[in-house]
Amino acid sequence: MPVCSRCNAKCCAYMAVEIDKPAQPADFDTARWMLAHRNISIFIDAGRWYLHIAGRCRYLGRGSRCKIYASRPKICLTHKAGDCEVKGVFDHEFLFNAPDDLEKYMLSKGLKFPARWARLIRSRAPEGSFRARRRKKK
Repeated sequence: MPVCSRCNAKCCAYMAVEIDKPAQPADFDTARWMLAHRNISIFIDAGRWYLHIAGRCRYLGRGSRCKIYASRPKICLTHKAGDCEVKGVFDHEFLFNAPDDLEKYMLSKGLKFPARWARLIRSRAPEGSFRARRRKKK
C-alpha cells in the first residue's frame, strides 16, 4: 500500500520556509514577533532555521486528495514518500512554539537579549532572583 493512501495529507497541512539564523538581538526580536502569531512555530534542523506555518492547502479535497494533482506545484511533485510526515518522527534540534520557548533557548545559550526585553524577562524571573529579592525590600 503506498504511503500516501495511509495518510491524512500531513504534508499539505503546513509550510516550512528556511529563514536566516538570528545573529543580532534585533534578529531574535523579529523571531519573537513571528512566534507571537497563531499557527506559527520556528524549528532548527541540521543547524538551519525554519519558519513553520500551519495551514491546510486549499486544493485538498475529499479524502485528503489533491484536486489539482496533474498541475500541482513543483514542491509537491518532488516531495518524496520517504520524507513523509505520516511517520510522525521529527528530528528537530529545537522547536519554538511560543516566544517563551525562544527566550529559554537564548538563556540556555547565553545569548544577549534585546534591551527592550529586560522588563519582560525580569517579570518572569523565578523565586530567589533579582526581581523576587527586590520585591521583598519594599
